[in-house]
Amino acid sequence: MMEMTMNIVGQGGAVFRRDGMPITTSKLVADLFGKQHKNVLRDIRKLIEIDPELRLSFEPQLEVYAGPNGSQRSREVYTINQRGAALLVMGFTGPEALQWKKKFLDAFDHLAERERDTYMDAFRSFRRSPTLAKPPKSHRK
Repeated sequence: MMEMTMNIVGQGGAVFRRDGMPITTSKLVADLFGKQHKNVLRDIRKLIEIDPELRLSFEPQLEVYAGPNGSQRSREVYTINQRGAALLVMGFTGPEALQWKKKFLDAFDHLAERERDTYMDAFRSFRRSPTLAKPPKSHRK
């Protein structure tokens, strides 16, 4: 049975931000759902084969990691946006997978909510700015 203790959101979690967008990786999805990474890669390729437009949700890259005896190895990893992650994990089944799906989707929602809160705080601060209280002299009648 999978133990649900992995940090889902933020630094070191399964969902994080890159360029302001919440994302995850195929390796993190595999780890989170207790799947072999090669099988997650296979599932991603199948999704893209069925609908080539999904390439926009799955960005392939090479990840370098430590191999045996201090060597470096590389593996294919996909960076996945929220839409891609949702479509990918929909195919995972079982009661434990369902619980992880819920936590995973909650993590994406949490990051989006934090982004909205940050935007609204900045907007409120901007509106309270004393320089906005009065128009410049050149615009007064």
